Amino acid sequence: MKIACIAGIGLTMLTAAAAAAGSVRAQTSMGADGYARTRDVFVGQNKPGPYLLAYKSIRAENVEVIVDGKTLDPTGYTLDTGKGEVSFRTPLKATSIARVDYSYDPLRAERNANPSPSPLTFSLMQTQGANLQVTALPGGAPGSGGAPGSGSSSDALSGPRLVWGLSGKMSLLGGGLTSQVLLGPNGKGAFADRAGIKLGYGVTTDRAKVDMSFLRSGADFAPTAGKAFGLAEQAQRWALGAQARPTDWLAAELQLAETRDLSDKGGATERNALTLKLFGTGGAPALNIARTQSDVSTASGAAATETVMDKVDLSGKLGTGTTYAAQGQRTVVDGPKPAADQTKEEVSLSITSVSADKTAQASAALRAGTVETVSGVEERQGVQVKLQPTAILSVTAETLTQTIKPIEADKDAAQKISQHKATAELKPFRATRIIGGLTINETGDERISKSEVSAETQALRYVAVTGGITNRQDSSAEETFDTQRLGLTLRPTAGWSLTGGLTINPEDKGVVVEARRQEFGLAGRLGALEMGGGYALTTLAGNAIPEGSGSQSGELSVNLGLHFSRFTRLTGSYKDLFVHGADDPRGKRMYALGLTHNLGSLFNFSFGGSMAEDKAQVGVPADVKAEAKLGLKF
Repeated sequence: MKIACIAGIGLTMLTAAAAAAGSVRAQTSMGADGYARTRDVFVGQNKPGPYLLAYKSIRAENVEVIVDGKTLDPTGYTLDTGKGEVSFRTPLKATSIARVDYSYDPLRAERNANPSPSPLTFSLMQTQGANLQVTALPGGAPGSGGAPGSGSSSDALSGPRLVWGLSGKMSLLGGGLTSQVLLGPNGKGAFADRAGIKLGYGVTTDRAKVDMSFLRSGADFAPTAGKAFGLAEQAQRWALGAQARPTDWLAAELQLAETRDLSDKGGATERNALTLKLFGTGGAPALNIARTQSDVSTASGAAATETVMDKVDLSGKLGTGTTYAAQGQRTVVDGPKPAADQTKEEVSLSITSVSADKTAQASAALRAGTVETVSGVEERQGVQVKLQPTAILSVTAETLTQTIKPIEADKDAAQKISQHKATAELKPFRATRIIGGLTINETGDERISKSEVSAETQALRYVAVTGGITNRQDSSAEETFDTQRLGLTLRPTAGWSLTGGLTINPEDKGVVVEARRQEFGLAGRLGALEMGGGYALTTLAGNAIPEGSGSQSGELSVNLGLHFSRFTRLTGSYKDLFVHGADDPRGKRMYALGLTHNLGSLFNFSFGGSMAEDKAQVGVPADVKAEAKLGLKF
């Protein structure tokens, strides 16, 4: 009798408090200026935010934020007027109540889909680990129709919504069981649709572990009350995980899970996985065997996609410093249509050997695989070998062959694609490196090969030299071009560098142009001033000269930077692209200016702008851009 009396008094107080909070949010008044003013009340969730208000596209003027009766100044919170969100400088505690008074234009403002709830919870009874409670959510989902602030019933939020809950913790079969059952405010649907359920069980021993979970958020519960309890998605999920290690050389793991969509879309996803781990103790090899199966079904219950993957891994040691690894995998996809069906098989074997002093090593890897679809079969084989006999020499070679065999008889014969690569790197002296490589691509009767040698050295302290030669051959092309490169860098003093380069037949994004390119650059720093610039001249030759265009194009660039302090930096740049000998002006001219300022160690602010002019478009305004950024460093 005493418990019932206390529960009745508490429930009455709770309903009154919830109604008060809900009425506060729903209070809307129209001012003489044509703007509506309203008030939102909600409790904290132990986080700064963001907390969603009832409206978005609100006005920034005359906003008042009060937390636990104390009015905050604008530095204590951040208000996003477009989204209708408020965030606090420090986390808003679960025991704190916030109130936001603001105004909005009824013709522009819109309802937020699900404002931050302000649940008020009262415990009715606690006994032997069980807790019976009721939670009131002030204000339900807004109705449809009616403009914000119009005063219609559809505009106001509904009254307080009561959610009944029963939760508990108990020991069961050596483990712990947690449960929570919530009954939503919508009384029209079935119990399963109005309820939210969370169940969990776990038990752990020295040789075994079991975890089980069940979660369900009914179709009526999720949109009306689920967000306040972390059950906003209309779905049902269950999962079972079990691990066992009966001996040191044997371990097993089982995972079962299902997710079912309870909304109008329907559908479900199931996933089952079984893994066995054998041996791996002492010097014995380790063997892992796994099978994973996932099924995706549609709303009607018909199977949409089924995927089964079997995988085997074996690894171990062969003497001192030598290891091996082997892997095999088969994946079968059974789709809703024959075109989506696929069978994929892959196997690989690798061996690696390292000397005791770590200066020499050798490795080899073999890979093979097939992909079978309704249109054909694709086969792949590859071999890779890497040798490093000494610290100054390393050699890598690999080959990959791909064969595509169509299934239909009226298709062309099988197509074979091969790629072969070999690379050698030599470091004969300190700060000196020589690299040579050969690449051959074969597609049917066509053959493309590229061999190149490059070198770089800094034999002298203030001088660095780079260079290279690339030779190309293409059986399908009438003419190919070879590339020669030479670069020089001078560093006469600390902080300053002078660069120059010459390239014959340069390559850009896989395209080789019959031309000669000369480049010069200067970069340095004088106190707080940074300076840099360059000039490049490209001279076309042969058939590379388009009709009516000049044979030479240039690029001039100047860059400046000024450090006002270690927090503030001003940058500017100028770039001019032009063509010599063209019938009409061609090229572009670009300017850029930027300012960056660090606000302490966490924030930085940058502002910049650019202007670009196309010389060929006379009388057309320049393209002007400007942007400002505020960054946060984590």
